[in-house]
Amino acid sequence: MKKLKNFLGRFAGAFSEGVISGTFVGVVLFYAYLLVFILFTDDQTAVTIALVMLMLNVVGVFTAVFIRLHKNFHAHDQEIIGKNFVGVSKKCRIFSEALDDLFARRLPKALQGFKSLETDYTDLLTDQEPAIVAFYIGRCYDLMSYSPNALRYYEQANLLGFSDKVLPFLTARCTGANGDTGEALELYEQVLSDRESPFRHYVRTDIGRMYIRRDEPEEAMKWYGEAMRKHQNYAEALGGAAVAKLLLHEFDEAEKLYRSAILNHISDPVNYTAYYKEVRETAMSQAKK
Repeated sequence: MKKLKNFLGRFAGAFSEGVISGTFVGVVLFYAYLLVFILFTDDQTAVTIALVMLMLNVVGVFTAVFIRLHKNFHAHDQEIIGKNFVGVSKKCRIFSEALDDLFARRLPKALQGFKSLETDYTDLLTDQEPAIVAFYIGRCYDLMSYSPNALRYYEQANLLGFSDKVLPFLTARCTGANGDTGEALELYEQVLSDRESPFRHYVRTDIGRMYIRRDEPEEAMKWYGEAMRKHQNYAEALGGAAVAKLLLHEFDEAEKLYRSAILNHISDPVNYTAYYKEVRETAMSQAKK
């Protein structure tokens, strides 16, 4: 059975490559046939038809390439970037490389690229591009855990007209990380009240995490509990609740929630488990005192 699966896998790979290669060869032969037909045929009507076929094919291919490039020019966040930074100019290359670095978590390099657009290419940016650059600078700082800098650029992006619904959510998160709990709650409530926001699902676990950082496990449990009841970001809610229960020294309940979080495929289970065990060890030491 294993040999059969391996054979089928190799066959599928070879077949897909063969389709691509065969199609390319077929296109080359088609052009070669038309060229020979045009050069060595005396029938002008046939030559005209062949030329028209050739022109239509060339126009069709380049139109398809143009549409494909402009529809999905960027490998990441196409819905955010839209038709901005599309082209082969130096600013577009810098943006594309910085975006790739961001998603590969090469954050200092990504930040350097976006900052160069902010400082050196201001006059070459279109109306919407400064807001996009500000957002991604903020995103770099956010992922580097420099919340004050991230918040400053998120607010700048908002002032410049950045309108994607991810911005209020990330602004609320950074505000909470900066310790402004009251303001963060107001911002989170705005996200919750927006029925069209795809980030409403994550608000309650975000607030729970904010209270964990503030060492307020009772308040965190209120939000994690509500997220679990609503089945929102469920695995993360279970994982956060497990940590809150540890801080409350309810170890048996914490273990149950921890196992449920793992069974429900919490994101990054390896690092979560290490974090959970570290908190459990500290909480148990405190409970013995």
